[in-house]
Amino acid sequence: GRPAFPLDCIRHHELTARPGTKHTLVWQDRKERKVRCQDGYSQQFSWEVWYPPNKNYEYTVAADVAEGISSDQQNPNSDPDWSAIVVYNRHRNRVDAVWRGRCPPDELGHLLAIGATWYNNAWCTPEINGPGFGTLATLKNYRGMRIYHRQRWEDKRAIDRTEYLGWRTTPTTRDVMIDDYSEAIRPDKKGSFDHSFCVHSENLVNEEQTFVWKPNGKREHANSRHDDELFATMIAYQLHKRCPQWGSMQKEQLRARKADPYSSILQPFGYDPGVLNRKKYETTG
Repeated sequence: GRPAFPLDCIRHHELTARPGTKHTLVWQDRKERKVRCQDGYSQQFSWEVWYPPNKNYEYTVAADVAEGISSDQQNPNSDPDWSAIVVYNRHRNRVDAVWRGRCPPDELGHLLAIGATWYNNAWCTPEINGPGFGTLATLKNYRGMRIYHRQRWEDKRAIDRTEYLGWRTTPTTRDVMIDDYSEAIRPDKKGSFDHSFCVHSENLVNEEQTFVWKPNGKREHANSRHDDELFATMIAYQLHKRCPQWGSMQKEQLRARKADPYSSILQPFGYDPGVLNRKKYETTG
């Protein structure tokens, strides 16, 4: 099938792709949520990092959770899918770090918590379709995590908040994710990529190249190929578009959030469970 993304954008990403530095991230003090970073490769805890956290930047972190599905449905011996975690820099419009591997959903929740904590307590979420619920359950056990809260327009004041935590990919949100990403990677009217979505991951570029239009009109990875890192990237970008940035929230949004964390003026935004327990609105990160 023909590529789902503009060829000039993919070619530009081929030029910007480069290997990152391997870092192992582990808890130094889980209770205090302090992360220790050390150079070198670890089979489970190794991240590919192009830019470490900067205290002046904000980030979003998203995980695509492996479902154990073969990359080619017609070939049971084909390579199964991967889990991927992507860190998006909201100020620089780029992917700063990636984790990619295979592990149980609950272990992926620990990795997601470590990555989000290291990157300035970033907004985070797994894709909760299928085994992603196990990842979310682990993530919820960490106090103070800023987990994305999707909005339900028909029930803005949902009593069961847990039900609405996490990113859910539906036929509608899937098209939005792909279209928004396709727009973000395009050059400006002058043909410059200076302010477009910046990609350094060679694996992400490979997945862009093999993400195609199928005869049924659906955009998905070619047979025997993958799109796990690509979807984690697109979810991280959706969190950027939907979750508040502390430095740019308008005064009316702050006032509304003080009065009512579920105020419709904030939609569509993320949900910070910690705000419900603070008498005075405080910004962190």
